Amino acid sequence: MRVYMQLQKELEKKNISKNAVIRKTGIDRSTFYQIMSGKRMATSDQLIRILDSIGVDPGERFELLSEYEREKADEKAYQSRTNVRNFINQLAAGPDLSKEKESSCPEQIRSAIQEAAASGNGLLQIFLPATLMIRTGIYGEMMHAAKNRRLVVEYLSAFSDEEDDDAIIFENIAECLHCYREENLEIRMYHLDGVLIPSSGVPFPYYIITENHLLLISADAEEVIDVSDTEQRNYYCRFFGEQLEKAEPLIAFNRNEKEMLERLRGEHAAAVQSGQKIYLITPQPCAMLTVTLDQLMMYWNDERIAGYWKLMNAMNAHEFTSPSGITRFLKSQMIVETGLNIPIRKEDMHLLREDIDKRLGKSLFLLNDDNIHMSEYWEMMIIDKEKVLFAPFYEGRFLISVSYDRIVEALADWCESRMQVANVDVMQNSRQ
Repeated sequence: MRVYMQLQKELEKKNISKNAVIRKTGIDRSTFYQIMSGKRMATSDQLIRILDSIGVDPGERFELLSEYEREKADEKAYQSRTNVRNFINQLAAGPDLSKEKESSCPEQIRSAIQEAAASGNGLLQIFLPATLMIRTGIYGEMMHAAKNRRLVVEYLSAFSDEEDDDAIIFENIAECLHCYREENLEIRMYHLDGVLIPSSGVPFPYYIITENHLLLISADAEEVIDVSDTEQRNYYCRFFGEQLEKAEPLIAFNRNEKEMLERLRGEHAAAVQSGQKIYLITPQPCAMLTVTLDQLMMYWNDERIAGYWKLMNAMNAHEFTSPSGITRFLKSQMIVETGLNIPIRKEDMHLLREDIDKRLGKSLFLLNDDNIHMSEYWEMMIIDKEKVLFAPFYEGRFLISVSYDRIVEALADWCESRMQVANVDVMQNSRQ
């Protein structure tokens, strides 16, 4: 039985009014009624206060707390799946560079970013939480500044261990991935795991360092102080470097094509050798998993391509795409993927349809277009719970690796849960 229903029974059994419990616990009236109606889950502190006010006996108290832990785990899993779904939709939406969002960037920060891009050095060192990076429109401003000039950003943020922070981390990564579509912009993102910011009692806990400026930023980013003192700037530079040594890279980026391909082959080979589970989230069916080797060789007889095909198929990957992605693939009559551009003869299209139909529900799963808005740009490869690789599906110009465990585990769990149960994300019938 759900915890809120058991609490209601306890109140009835002991003839205690809800108003009496509200007075004893000090819990906000609206919050309490939401908890008691099952519309909101109590925090552990709120539940303890409610149990104390009711006077639940030790045996029943233990049962209630055990049930609460089970419900909390279910709630966490549900929230994690919601975060992943929102993240995938954010990637599909593309960068939001609306005037409203850009204009929210404080003028002093805007000027510093533009000056850094125009200086030729183009280096920014930023210490800000993800919420402020997003809310102040700094991402958008960096993208605009990098339109014609190179800009390199070392971005250091700290995330707390609170559950609802995961949604912010996902949103932060989505914003950062959008930035990588601008070739002149490179963001090296790091995280200080488990560090709570801002520090109490520090009026200006955040900062941005450029070649000529030190900007001290208030906790709400409403105030910015431009410090011209060279000694202070040098001190913050040293302190920033010390923080980087403690931090772990959140995103690893590679735009060197040769290195990228070697690394990708290495990732694939390691996954095959260790028997790791592989999940692909793609704008349309991956050609290397859809066509047979004989079919591929009919159109592109190259040993390197054949080797790549064999490596991909040895991974035994589970792939997620959408009905609209399959439609695009079949209508194009082309294999267009990671730089390949191979036309398919019209009379051979039925072979591809057969390959897709054979894989549906086994290794290929269709994400519901009404619930999941798939990016037509990004492909994701989730390697078990170890890392996730992002790459432009059609271009193959660069590769991004994320190994932050909270992100990777959430994506892997989401993929696994989509394969196991009926849900609104995955279409249960064959291609429509």
